[in-house]
Amino acid sequence: MKWIDFFFLKPRYDTKAAATVAAAKAADDVPVGFPYVSLYGPAVADPVLRAEREHANVPVANFEPYEKGVAAQEFVTEPAVAGQDMYAALDTAVQAILTREDAEPAEELRKAQDKAAAALDRARQ
Repeated sequence: MKWIDFFFLKPRYDTKAAATVAAAKAADDVPVGFPYVSLYGPAVADPVLRAEREHANVPVANFEPYEKGVAAQEFVTEPAVAGQDMYAALDTAVQAILTREDAEPAEELRKAQDKAAAALDRARQ
């Protein structure tokens, strides 16, 4: 756990660690300054982003529309019950609709609903 914190998490919440990692990446010509969705809220993420951007070697102004769009989104968690099963059922329907000329969207969605209902029933038992 200490390694995960040191290597992956700390540079995302500690401004000094973020600046150190960003400087090392920039020295190695690794892109620095591109946007990402932070695990932390703005109180933590914004100072870290500023520290990273001091070493940016990409045109950060180009990312402004993306960053504004992401900031405007509301993030929600995956469904607590059978989320992956729901996605699998919908994926089958979407793939059929997109790849088969004879696919009937209403019928494919009905099949997906049936699969999803069965998955929910199994998960609730």
